[in-house]
Amino acid sequence: MRDLAEGRADLDPEIPVTLTSWKPEIETTPWLITEVSHDLSDRALTSSVEMEVKT
Repeated sequence: MRDLAEGRADLDPEIPVTLTSWKPEIETTPWLITEVSHDLSDRALTSSVEMEVKT
């Protein structure tokens, strides 16, 4: 699971993802969101995503 610095309420499972600012091997790999959780507190909205390689 990867936590995001800012919450993203627009993320859902099955959305393809392109990563940037990572190693070239990671950036050229097609990723797919498999799980998303959102947490809204009195301080912020946070989101966590789990991804797998898109086949």
